[in-house]
Amino acid sequence: AAGAVIVGKTTTSEYGWSASTVSRVSPSTRNPYDPSLTAGGSTGGGAAAVATGLCEASLGTDGAGSIRIPAAFCGVVGYKPSYGRLPYSPNSIDRLAHQGPLTRTVADAALLAQVAAGPHADDPDSALGTLDRARDHRRLRVGWIHHDGTSPQITHVTDRAREALLALGHQVETVAAPYEDPYPALVDILAAAEAADTPPWAEQWCDPGRLEIVRYGRTLSGEAVMRAEGVRQSLRARMRAVMERYDLLALATVPIEPLPADAVAPDWAADPRDLQWLAWAPAAYPFNMTGQPAVSLPAGLTRSGLPAAVQLVGPVGADALVLAAARQLEAELGGPLAPPPTTPALSSGERTP
Repeated sequence: AAGAVIVGKTTTSEYGWSASTVSRVSPSTRNPYDPSLTAGGSTGGGAAAVATGLCEASLGTDGAGSIRIPAAFCGVVGYKPSYGRLPYSPNSIDRLAHQGPLTRTVADAALLAQVAAGPHADDPDSALGTLDRARDHRRLRVGWIHHDGTSPQITHVTDRAREALLALGHQVETVAAPYEDPYPALVDILAAAEAADTPPWAEQWCDPGRLEIVRYGRTLSGEAVMRAEGVRQSLRARMRAVMERYDLLALATVPIEPLPADAVAPDWAADPRDLQWLAWAPAAYPFNMTGQPAVSLPAGLTRSGLPAAVQLVGPVGADALVLAAARQLEAELGGPLAPPPTTPALSSGERTP
Protein backbone atom coordinates (compact mmCIF):
# COMPACT_ATOMS: atom_id res chain seq x y z
CA ALA A 1 0.00 0.00 0.00
CA ALA A 2 2.98 2.33 0.58
CA GLY A 3 4.35 1.65 -2.91
CA ALA A 4 6.87 -1.12 -2.33
CA VAL A 5 7.72 -3.35 -5.29
CA ILE A 6 7.71 -6.96 -4.10
CA VAL A 7 10.45 -8.87 -5.95
CA GLY A 8 9.70 -12.37 -4.66
CA LYS A 9 10.23 -14.98 -1.95
CA THR A 10 13.79 -15.70 -0.82
CA THR A 11 15.15 -18.95 0.58
CA THR A 12 14.92 -20.03 4.22
CA SER A 13 15.58 -23.23 6.10
CA GLU A 14 12.49 -25.44 6.54
CA TYR A 15 10.04 -23.55 8.77
CA GLY A 16 13.04 -21.44 9.81
CA TRP A 17 14.29 -24.26 12.04
CA SER A 18 18.04 -23.65 11.62
CA ALA A 19 20.31 -20.61 11.66
CA SER A 20 21.90 -21.67 8.37
CA THR A 21 19.89 -21.63 5.14
CA VAL A 22 20.28 -25.27 4.18
CA SER A 23 17.26 -26.76 2.44
CA ARG A 24 16.36 -30.01 0.68
CA VAL A 25 14.36 -28.12 -1.97
CA SER A 26 17.03 -25.64 -3.11
CA PRO A 27 20.80 -25.19 -2.96
CA SER A 28 22.27 -23.79 0.25
CA THR A 29 22.30 -20.00 0.36
CA ARG A 30 25.92 -18.84 0.13
CA ASN A 31 27.70 -15.90 1.68
CA PRO A 32 28.23 -12.98 -0.72
CA TYR A 33 31.67 -12.32 0.79
CA ASP A 34 32.83 -15.94 0.41
CA PRO A 35 30.57 -18.39 -1.47
CA SER A 36 32.15 -21.36 0.31
CA LEU A 37 30.46 -20.15 3.51
CA THR A 38 26.87 -19.81 4.68
CA ALA A 39 24.78 -16.65 4.53
CA GLY A 40 23.33 -17.61 7.91
CA GLY A 41 19.69 -18.24 8.57
CA SER A 42 16.94 -18.70 8.68
CA THR A 43 16.43 -15.54 6.58
CA GLY A 44 19.67 -16.22 4.70
CA GLY A 45 18.17 -15.66 1.28
CA GLY A 46 16.89 -12.24 2.31
CA ALA A 47 20.23 -11.16 3.78
CA ALA A 48 22.17 -12.29 0.71
CA ALA A 49 19.69 -10.57 -1.60
CA VAL A 50 20.09 -7.25 0.21
CA ALA A 51 23.88 -7.55 0.42
CA THR A 52 24.23 -8.14 -3.33
CA GLY A 53 21.77 -5.45 -4.39
CA LEU A 54 19.01 -7.76 -5.62
CA CYS A 55 16.59 -5.69 -3.52
CA GLU A 56 16.63 -2.70 -1.19
CA ALA A 57 15.09 -4.53 1.76
CA SER A 58 13.89 -7.93 2.84
CA LEU A 59 11.29 -8.83 5.43
CA GLY A 60 12.40 -11.66 7.68
CA THR A 61 11.25 -13.48 10.77
CA ASP A 62 13.34 -13.92 13.91
CA GLY A 63 12.44 -16.60 16.46
CA ALA A 64 15.96 -17.16 17.83
CA GLY A 65 18.19 -14.91 15.71
CA SER A 66 16.91 -15.59 12.20
CA ILE A 67 17.13 -11.94 11.11
CA ARG A 68 20.20 -10.86 13.06
CA ILE A 69 22.45 -13.88 12.39
CA PRO A 70 22.26 -13.66 8.56
CA ALA A 71 22.50 -9.88 8.76
CA ALA A 72 25.76 -10.27 10.71
CA PHE A 73 27.17 -12.87 8.31
CA CYS A 74 26.23 -10.89 5.16
CA GLY A 75 27.24 -7.39 6.30
CA VAL A 76 23.79 -5.78 6.37
CA VAL A 77 21.47 -4.32 9.01
CA GLY A 78 19.00 -6.63 10.72
CA TYR A 79 16.30 -5.22 12.99
CA LYS A 80 14.21 -7.37 15.34
CA PRO A 81 11.52 -5.02 16.69
CA SER A 82 9.92 -5.28 20.10
CA TYR A 83 7.55 -8.22 20.16
CA GLY A 84 4.22 -7.10 18.74
CA ARG A 85 5.57 -3.97 17.04
CA LEU A 86 5.08 -5.42 13.55
CA PRO A 87 1.95 -7.56 13.18
CA TYR A 88 2.54 -11.18 12.29
CA SER A 89 -0.26 -13.34 10.95
CA PRO A 90 -0.62 -16.20 11.44
CA ASN A 91 1.52 -15.75 14.52
CA SER A 92 3.77 -18.50 15.83
CA ILE A 93 2.36 -20.39 18.78
CA ASP A 94 5.69 -20.18 20.64
CA ARG A 95 5.40 -16.35 20.72
CA LEU A 96 9.12 -16.08 20.02
CA ALA A 97 9.05 -15.01 16.37
CA HIS A 98 9.24 -11.33 15.40
CA GLN A 99 8.93 -9.87 11.91
CA GLY A 100 11.48 -7.27 10.89
CA PRO A 101 13.56 -5.84 8.04
CA LEU A 102 17.00 -6.52 6.63
CA THR A 103 18.46 -3.52 4.80
CA ARG A 104 21.78 -1.90 3.92
CA THR A 105 21.25 1.07 6.25
CA VAL A 106 19.61 1.72 9.61
CA ALA A 107 17.53 4.50 8.04
CA ASP A 108 16.03 2.06 5.54
CA ALA A 109 15.24 -0.44 8.32
CA ALA A 110 13.48 2.29 10.28
CA LEU A 111 11.54 3.39 7.20
CA LEU A 112 10.26 -0.10 6.45
CA ALA A 113 9.30 -0.62 10.09
CA GLN A 114 7.44 2.71 10.22
CA VAL A 115 5.36 1.59 7.24
CA ALA A 116 4.68 -1.92 8.56
CA ALA A 117 4.25 -1.31 12.30
CA GLY A 118 0.98 -0.96 14.14
CA PRO A 119 -1.87 -3.08 15.44
CA HIS A 120 -3.66 -5.49 13.15
CA ALA A 121 -6.85 -7.40 13.79
CA ASP A 122 -5.26 -10.70 12.70
CA ASP A 123 -2.54 -10.48 15.37
CA PRO A 124 -3.82 -9.98 18.92
CA ASP A 125 -0.24 -9.44 20.14
CA SER A 126 0.30 -6.40 17.89
CA ALA A 127 -0.56 -3.86 20.54
CA LEU A 128 2.49 -1.57 20.65
CA GLY A 129 1.25 0.83 17.99
CA THR A 130 3.14 2.61 15.26
CA LEU A 131 6.86 3.32 15.41
CA ASP A 132 8.08 6.82 16.23
CA ARG A 133 10.80 8.32 14.07
CA ALA A 134 14.30 7.62 15.34
CA ARG A 135 15.88 10.72 16.87
CA ASP A 136 19.33 11.27 18.28
CA HIS A 137 19.37 11.04 22.04
CA ARG A 138 21.31 12.23 25.06
CA ARG A 139 24.42 10.55 26.39
CA LEU A 140 23.42 6.95 26.93
CA ARG A 141 24.42 4.37 29.52
CA VAL A 142 25.56 1.30 27.59
CA GLY A 143 26.29 -2.09 29.10
CA TRP A 144 28.92 -3.82 26.93
CA ILE A 145 28.68 -7.63 27.13
CA HIS A 146 31.46 -9.99 26.06
CA HIS A 147 30.60 -13.68 25.71
CA ASP A 148 33.31 -16.20 26.51
CA GLY A 149 34.30 -18.10 23.40
CA THR A 150 33.94 -15.14 21.04
CA SER A 151 36.45 -15.44 18.21
CA PRO A 152 39.40 -13.02 18.44
CA GLN A 153 38.64 -12.11 14.81
CA ILE A 154 35.17 -10.95 15.84
CA THR A 155 36.39 -9.19 19.00
CA HIS A 156 39.01 -7.29 17.01
CA VAL A 157 36.26 -5.78 14.85
CA THR A 158 33.57 -5.22 17.46
CA ASP A 159 36.03 -3.43 19.74
CA ARG A 160 35.93 -0.70 17.09
CA ALA A 161 32.22 -0.34 17.76
CA ARG A 162 32.89 0.02 21.48
CA GLU A 163 35.42 2.75 20.77
CA ALA A 164 32.91 4.44 18.45
CA LEU A 165 30.24 4.48 21.17
CA LEU A 166 32.75 6.15 23.50
CA ALA A 167 33.67 8.66 20.79
CA LEU A 168 29.97 9.54 20.50
CA GLY A 169 30.01 10.51 24.16
CA HIS A 170 28.12 7.54 25.53
CA GLN A 171 29.02 5.96 28.86
CA VAL A 172 30.13 2.38 28.16
CA GLU A 173 30.58 -0.11 31.00
CA THR A 174 31.80 -3.67 30.47
CA VAL A 175 29.49 -6.12 32.23
CA ALA A 176 29.14 -9.87 32.49
CA ALA A 177 26.04 -11.26 30.78
CA PRO A 178 23.34 -10.07 33.22
CA TYR A 179 21.19 -13.18 32.78
CA GLU A 180 21.52 -16.94 32.93
CA ASP A 181 21.61 -18.68 29.56
CA PRO A 182 17.97 -19.56 28.77
CA TYR A 183 18.88 -22.06 26.06
CA PRO A 184 17.36 -25.20 27.69
CA ALA A 185 14.04 -23.40 28.12
CA LEU A 186 14.21 -22.06 24.56
CA VAL A 187 14.68 -25.60 23.24
CA ASP A 188 11.63 -26.88 25.13
CA ILE A 189 9.41 -24.02 23.95
CA LEU A 190 10.56 -24.34 20.33
CA ALA A 191 10.36 -28.14 20.29
CA ALA A 192 6.87 -28.19 21.78
CA ALA A 193 5.73 -25.69 19.14
CA GLU A 194 7.37 -27.65 16.29
CA ALA A 195 5.66 -30.83 17.50
CA ALA A 196 2.28 -29.10 17.70
CA ASP A 197 2.73 -27.68 14.17
CA THR A 198 3.72 -31.02 12.62
CA PRO A 199 1.09 -33.79 12.43
CA PRO A 200 2.54 -37.31 12.44
CA TRP A 201 1.57 -37.87 8.78
CA ALA A 202 3.83 -34.95 7.77
CA GLU A 203 6.97 -36.31 9.42
CA GLN A 204 7.97 -38.21 6.27
CA TRP A 205 8.63 -34.87 4.53
CA CYS A 206 10.50 -33.17 7.40
CA ASP A 207 14.10 -32.09 7.20
CA PRO A 208 15.96 -34.78 9.22
CA GLY A 209 17.38 -32.21 11.61
CA ARG A 210 14.03 -30.60 12.22
CA LEU A 211 12.45 -34.03 12.66
CA GLU A 212 14.70 -34.68 15.67
CA ILE A 213 13.33 -31.51 17.26
CA VAL A 214 9.74 -32.52 16.49
CA ARG A 215 10.30 -35.94 18.03
CA TYR A 216 11.83 -34.41 21.15
CA GLY A 217 8.88 -32.04 21.42
CA ARG A 218 6.51 -35.03 21.46
CA THR A 219 8.26 -36.31 24.62
CA LEU A 220 7.66 -33.11 26.61
CA SER A 221 4.98 -32.99 29.26
CA GLY A 222 2.77 -29.98 29.88
CA GLU A 223 4.64 -29.51 33.15
CA ALA A 224 7.99 -29.32 31.32
CA VAL A 225 6.69 -26.71 28.89
CA MET A 226 5.25 -24.63 31.73
CA ARG A 227 8.60 -24.77 33.54
CA ALA A 228 10.22 -23.40 30.38
CA GLU A 229 7.59 -20.64 30.26
CA GLY A 230 8.47 -19.85 33.87
CA VAL A 231 12.11 -19.38 32.85
CA ARG A 232 10.95 -17.00 30.14
CA GLN A 233 8.93 -14.93 32.62
CA SER A 234 11.85 -14.81 35.08
CA LEU A 235 14.20 -13.70 32.31
CA ARG A 236 11.82 -10.91 31.32
CA ALA A 237 11.67 -9.68 34.91
CA ARG A 238 15.45 -9.86 35.20
CA MET A 239 15.95 -7.88 32.00
CA ARG A 240 13.47 -5.21 33.06
CA ALA A 241 15.66 -4.66 36.13
CA VAL A 242 18.83 -4.61 34.02
CA MET A 243 17.36 -2.00 31.67
CA GLU A 244 16.74 0.30 34.62
CA ARG A 245 20.54 0.52 34.95
CA TYR A 246 21.35 0.79 31.24
CA ASP A 247 19.69 2.52 28.31
CA LEU A 248 21.17 -0.04 25.92
CA LEU A 249 23.11 -3.27 25.88
CA ALA A 250 25.77 -3.83 23.22
CA LEU A 251 27.47 -7.08 22.22
CA ALA A 252 28.77 -8.99 19.21
CA THR A 253 25.77 -10.31 17.27
CA VAL A 254 27.43 -13.66 16.52
CA PRO A 255 30.61 -14.83 18.27
CA ILE A 256 32.05 -16.69 15.28
CA GLU A 257 32.68 -16.17 11.58
CA PRO A 258 30.33 -17.83 9.05
CA LEU A 259 30.13 -21.62 8.90
CA PRO A 260 30.70 -23.69 5.75
CA ALA A 261 27.86 -23.27 3.27
CA ASP A 262 26.24 -26.66 3.89
CA ALA A 263 26.68 -26.68 7.68
CA VAL A 264 23.73 -26.22 10.01
CA ALA A 265 25.91 -25.50 13.07
CA PRO A 266 29.53 -25.78 14.20
CA ASP A 267 30.81 -29.34 14.54
CA TRP A 268 30.22 -29.44 18.30
CA ALA A 269 26.54 -28.52 17.83
CA ALA A 270 25.78 -30.19 14.52
CA ASP A 271 24.21 -33.48 15.69
CA PRO A 272 20.48 -32.68 15.91
CA ARG A 273 20.01 -35.39 18.54
CA ASP A 274 22.07 -33.24 20.93
CA LEU A 275 19.58 -30.35 20.52
CA GLN A 276 22.41 -27.77 20.42
CA TRP A 277 21.56 -26.51 16.94
CA LEU A 278 21.15 -22.87 18.07
CA ALA A 279 23.43 -22.85 21.12
CA TRP A 280 26.30 -21.30 19.13
CA ALA A 281 24.51 -17.92 18.94
CA PRO A 282 24.06 -17.00 22.62
CA ALA A 283 23.70 -13.27 21.90
CA ALA A 284 20.60 -13.77 19.76
CA TYR A 285 17.94 -15.97 21.35
CA PRO A 286 17.74 -14.38 24.86
CA PHE A 287 16.11 -11.31 23.31
CA ASN A 288 13.46 -13.42 21.61
CA MET A 289 12.60 -14.77 25.05
CA THR A 290 12.28 -11.22 26.42
CA GLY A 291 10.74 -9.55 23.35
CA GLN A 292 13.24 -6.67 23.42
CA PRO A 293 14.13 -4.64 20.31
CA ALA A 294 17.56 -5.42 18.85
CA VAL A 295 19.48 -4.11 15.85
CA SER A 296 22.49 -5.84 14.32
CA LEU A 297 24.73 -3.63 12.23
CA PRO A 298 28.07 -4.25 10.54
CA ALA A 299 31.11 -3.16 12.54
CA GLY A 300 33.64 -3.93 9.80
CA LEU A 301 35.48 -6.84 8.21
CA THR A 302 37.64 -9.42 9.94
CA ARG A 303 41.20 -10.12 8.83
CA SER A 304 39.67 -12.87 6.68
CA GLY A 305 37.57 -10.28 4.85
CA LEU A 306 34.27 -11.40 6.41
CA PRO A 307 31.67 -9.13 8.04
CA ALA A 308 31.42 -8.91 11.82
CA ALA A 309 28.52 -7.20 13.56
CA VAL A 310 27.55 -5.52 16.80
CA GLN A 311 24.07 -5.71 18.30
CA LEU A 312 22.30 -2.95 20.22
CA VAL A 313 19.44 -3.98 22.52
CA GLY A 314 16.99 -1.73 24.35
CA PRO A 315 14.02 -2.00 26.71
CA VAL A 316 10.76 -3.40 25.39
CA GLY A 317 9.01 -0.68 23.40
CA ALA A 318 12.13 1.53 23.04
CA ASP A 319 12.56 0.81 19.34
CA ALA A 320 13.09 4.46 18.40
CA LEU A 321 15.93 4.73 20.92
CA VAL A 322 17.65 1.60 19.61
CA LEU A 323 17.33 2.72 15.98
CA ALA A 324 18.62 6.21 16.78
CA ALA A 325 21.67 4.83 18.57
CA ALA A 326 22.28 2.38 15.72
CA ARG A 327 22.10 5.21 13.19
CA GLN A 328 24.62 7.23 15.23
CA LEU A 329 26.96 4.25 15.50
CA GLU A 330 26.64 3.44 11.80
CA ALA A 331 27.69 7.00 10.91
CA GLU A 332 30.59 6.96 13.38
CA LEU A 333 31.84 3.69 11.87
CA GLY A 334 31.77 5.22 8.39
CA GLY A 335 28.39 4.34 6.91
CA PRO A 336 27.19 1.10 5.28
CA LEU A 337 29.70 -1.66 4.74
CA ALA A 338 31.21 -1.81 1.25
CA PRO A 339 29.41 -4.34 -0.98
CA PRO A 340 30.92 -7.81 -1.47
CA PRO A 341 33.90 -7.85 -3.86
CA THR A 342 31.86 -9.24 -6.77
CA THR A 343 28.98 -6.76 -6.31
CA PRO A 344 28.88 -3.35 -8.04
CA ALA A 345 28.80 -0.31 -5.77
CA LEU A 346 25.22 0.10 -4.53
CA SER A 347 25.30 3.65 -3.24
CA SER A 348 27.66 6.41 -2.28
CA GLY A 349 29.20 6.58 1.14
CA GLU A 350 29.96 2.92 1.85
CA ARG A 351 33.02 2.41 3.93
CA THR A 352 35.73 0.30 2.37
CA PRO A 353 37.31 -2.74 4.06
